[in-house]
Amino acid sequence: MKKEDFNIFFKEFPLEEPVKNAVLTVFMAGENTGSSGFHHFHPKPRWGIVFNGRASDRVVSSAIETGLAVEYRQHRNSPPDEWFTDITLPGVAESEPDKAKEVFDRFAEIYVKQTSVD
Repeated sequence: MKKEDFNIFFKEFPLEEPVKNAVLTVFMAGENTGSSGFHHFHPKPRWGIVFNGRASDRVVSSAIETGLAVEYRQHRNSPPDEWFTDITLPGVAESEPDKAKEVFDRFAEIYVKQTSVD
């Protein structure tokens, strides 16, 4: 998503609080975020952030350091060269938004620290 589309997109699709800080942090740093929040498309539904394409090394290493799962996939209706990266939180239910927020806020902190080191 381009920064100029930011206000329009987030007005139409408000961010769920547990992932809000993390999505805004990586988005403002130029990462290509897609959907976020509690996703039901996993075999076991999870809190997560989907990135369009392969997420940057900073996103992946921050996620791993935080304990988030990183998965690459193609959508069943997308062209063969179109990938998505799912950064998800296993084991935290939809009914535990405070726990999810704590983890995704930590992910954002680690991401910012890695960005400032580079």
